[in-house]
Amino acid sequence: MNIKEKEKLNEVINELSEAIDQYESLNETWFTSCLEDKEYDLLIGALIPLASMQRANEKLQQLWVNQ
Repeated sequence: MNIKEKEKLNEVINELSEAIDQYESLNETWFTSCLEDKEYDLLIGALIPLASMQRANEKLQQLWVNQ
């Protein structure tokens, strides 16, 4: 992977990290409410996209480290 490709990958990682932070921040109150109200089905539905974004971020970071 050349330097330009690594820089582009780093941009993508940073954008995804920012999106994860925004998702968590926007939904923090809602997550807490679901836990308090024992609405676990709704909570799981909201956490699946977050988990997917976090996993994608981990894979991209691993790719960056290995290159």
